[in-house]
Amino acid sequence: MKHLYSYLLKLTTLSIIILLLAPTQRLQAQACSTAQGNQTTYGTNNVWIGYVYTGENFGAYQGYINEGTSSSPDFNEGFGGSGATFSTNGCSVVALNMSVRFMLQTTLAAGTYIITVGGDDGYRFSMNGDASYIINNWNDHSYTTTTDTVTVTTATTYNMILEYYQDGGYDVVSYSNTYTVLPITVNTWAATLLPGDKALLKWTASDAVDFDHFIIQRSTDNETFQDVATVASLNEDSTMTQQYSYTDQFTYNGTVYYRLEMVDHDGSTHYSTIVSLPMQESAAIRIYPTVVTNGQLTVESPSSINQAQFQLFDMKGQKLMARNWSEFQGTQQVAIGSNLAAGAYIALLSDAQSILTKQIIIIK
Repeated sequence: MKHLYSYLLKLTTLSIIILLLAPTQRLQAQACSTAQGNQTTYGTNNVWIGYVYTGENFGAYQGYINEGTSSSPDFNEGFGGSGATFSTNGCSVVALNMSVRFMLQTTLAAGTYIITVGGDDGYRFSMNGDASYIINNWNDHSYTTTTDTVTVTTATTYNMILEYYQDGGYDVVSYSNTYTVLPITVNTWAATLLPGDKALLKWTASDAVDFDHFIIQRSTDNETFQDVATVASLNEDSTMTQQYSYTDQFTYNGTVYYRLEMVDHDGSTHYSTIVSLPMQESAAIRIYPTVVTNGQLTVESPSSINQAQFQLFDMKGQKLMARNWSEFQGTQQVAIGSNLAAGAYIALLSDAQSILTKQIIIIK
């Protein structure tokens, strides 16, 4: 009888435990009668709709929650802790053995996006509202994060889905993205020699989002570049292809190199490729000789030059001397000094409209 009494006592205790658990189990297994929301509707304006289900694989629908704000879609949700009860727009749900499908429709501007999703336990993320997950960590684990980089070339609307399940432990799911503007794209870029020692520079560019201006730069050695002109963006926030041109008046006997420095609104810069242009020294104006042995250069112009200036630079771009004429015509001897070290230098003759440069070599 004693053994029978003990057996009946254990059976009664087990029955009480089952009865106590049954209401919660029935609540989690059945769809919430007060839950509202079309489970295929996406959130907008950076606010996600998170559809909440019992079970780890989207069982009975219980209602929805919202994450994110109008200023940012980023969120970090802990559901109050494992085993805690949290509210949806329908039924309250125990944060244990549950799953949530977060949905957001958003338009991303051209740029690079670093997307980070985290969770304890499983999570996966799709940009296109389907099973093509770019982030997929769908298994039991402690809280961890996964990052993926998405490049958007033109403004595009996406149907984002972030799915999450919890199987005990630290119940948390998070989402964030970091946006970086793509640099403007130079599609074509060329230099053409025109009569009169003129270089016609033409280029086309697209994706000028948050873009401010170009700086045209010139070099005679393909190493040290000098600013020539600034060209403003035709439209500082456009992805359309735009056409630009600039004519540079520059007399030089040799190859000239050009590049574009591109400046965004935030001051960040990047550069185009370098184009080269063979040029010939004008027959009308000359600087000679090329090899200097006596510290003297000859500057010659058969026609009158107003506000002429002669300058001498070393190859680092440091100006060593300058000489000015209010009007220059004929032949002038210019003493550049006998104390200069042997090596290469740049001689420059300019007026208000043109520049003649010549590389000279000083030997001792």
